[in-house]
Amino acid sequence: EDPVVSLISKFYLGIFSHLQLQKFVPGSIARYYLRIGWVFRDIKKYYPESSLKRISGNFKKIIKRFESEIPQDNDYPIKPALVLSEEEALRYAQCFFERNFEMLKEANLEDELKLTNLIAEISFRIYELSWAPEDYKVSSSFYSAVIQKCLGIISDKSVAGGSVNRARQLLDVAGERGRELRQLNKDIEAGSKGRPKAAIEKIAPVLDKKQKGSLKTKSQSDKSINTAKVNSNSENRSNQIDLVDDVVEKTIEPELTLDEAKNKLAAFEKKVIELNSHLKELEDSLKRWRNVAGRDHLTSLPNKNSLLRLTIPKALKSLTTGDVFTCYGFLFQQIAPMNVRNGWSAGDQALLSTANYLKKLLNEGEELFRLDGAIFAVWSSASLNVARPRSAELRRIFSNGSVKVGKGEMSLQASIGIVTVEKVTTDTVDGAAEKVFGALMSSIFRARDEGGNTVHIHSSQNF
Repeated sequence: EDPVVSLISKFYLGIFSHLQLQKFVPGSIARYYLRIGWVFRDIKKYYPESSLKRISGNFKKIIKRFESEIPQDNDYPIKPALVLSEEEALRYAQCFFERNFEMLKEANLEDELKLTNLIAEISFRIYELSWAPEDYKVSSSFYSAVIQKCLGIISDKSVAGGSVNRARQLLDVAGERGRELRQLNKDIEAGSKGRPKAAIEKIAPVLDKKQKGSLKTKSQSDKSINTAKVNSNSENRSNQIDLVDDVVEKTIEPELTLDEAKNKLAAFEKKVIELNSHLKELEDSLKRWRNVAGRDHLTSLPNKNSLLRLTIPKALKSLTTGDVFTCYGFLFQQIAPMNVRNGWSAGDQALLSTANYLKKLLNEGEELFRLDGAIFAVWSSASLNVARPRSAELRRIFSNGSVKVGKGEMSLQASIGIVTVEKVTTDTVDGAAEKVFGALMSSIFRARDEGGNTVHIHSSQNF
């Protein structure tokens, strides 16, 4: 008879049915719990005739049976249960979304960013309901993760413009939500804000002590989620009374005169202007350092850190069956003697001329980097079958080519190293990236030791 009972029953039936599968999908369970949380949040708005106590009474008869008939599975971040409050439903949704994040394999950066932002929003709402310090730490850490991922996408030159624009928009939103979260925390700690009214009446949670202990997950926030988040009705009521007493005591202050109020307002406005100015300076400094960290100051090309920490790991993450990529390395041995004979300014001019020459040789899909000293690198999505004739072509061009340095010319003969990656066998992406980069440098120096003006191809394609 009650539409809310019918609606919630269907969601729990969906959870129960999904758990009968041989392999459950955490994201699907999380979405069921999220919708259950929304129903409890909006009961008074859309179902004013429904009573939470009556709803609770309808479900109490089947809680134990629901939990006992759920299949055992060690992959549960927390054993699914029949919960009857917004806060508890959101906690379960957060746990299963976090497990979903851990199991992502083929998601791109933008999908990871969206999921992290969703978990951050859920954790924000949990903190609004619970006021628990642990929930504030969890929510704050997720918003920090969103901001870091946004900055990573924005600073990654290989990401398409549409994704960068969406990351900029989300960065602004996440920054604002982070400020709202900090303000809420300040209000709670200061006791200047009354307990927020939940969308439904709070009832005793259905989790027993054993289940509370299992609420800790193996995810990003597994150190923050624990049994301290769930309180009984009597504890909630006593906390509300204490908060009200604090508010009454702190609001009894001597009245300010108009002049005193104006002076305080002017002081606050001055402080806000100073803080905004300081914030702008910090943002400008961050942009400069981010640019310096990923660019070579002489040639303005992406540097070694950009290749090792951004481009190669990104390529490794997106590497699927049948995909490959190749890194070419070039050591121009004539530049070092020029530094000795004619000074560093001549050497810098030679590097700059060489960089400009290499830019003109790039094919579509190739990206140029300057590594250490007179070593340059090119990243390409080419296979080894393409890389072999391409390296031979570059060697021929270098053997016959030269660049102007001052009033003279410099030969471009180079030692060329090639590394092609077909499969990732290392446990971590960063570890694999280090191996790829090490193999590239080793191939370059092997070509040099073989007399220079030659090509050395690394023997392995698995890293």
